[in-house]
Amino acid sequence: MDILRLALHNAESGHQAVKIIVDAIRRFGQGGDASYRGHLAYHNSFLVQDPSEAFVLETAGASWAMRKIDSFASISNVYTLGCDYDDADPETLKKNHHFAHRHASALHLLFTQGHVRRRQSSGQL
Repeated sequence: MDILRLALHNAESGHQAVKIIVDAIRRFGQGGDASYRGHLAYHNSFLVQDPSEAFVLETAGASWAMRKIDSFASISNVYTLGCDYDDADPETLKKNHHFAHRHASALHLLFTQGHVRRRQSSGQL
């Protein structure tokens, strides 16, 4: 949430907010341990919008991918971007990685049911 607050406070546009978030993640990392016991890395997805454009930004550690939204988008603890991103970190771009396949965990999806919530919210949109 601190990264999002930093972007909201300092950005003059949605595109600039994406750049602020990406730079903060690259420089400082993100999140903490999201596990009650053991270790669970915390990654984030963001919906970023200004009056004229909107973006989906998905992150995994220092990796990230971003797509401009044409109509609507929904996120819910599930990666949504494959190779359909408009920009990404250098490694993802260089190898044209499928972002979701590279970073998603089947076990995480099983427990969080993010794909179910995303499908429901997308249906409502």
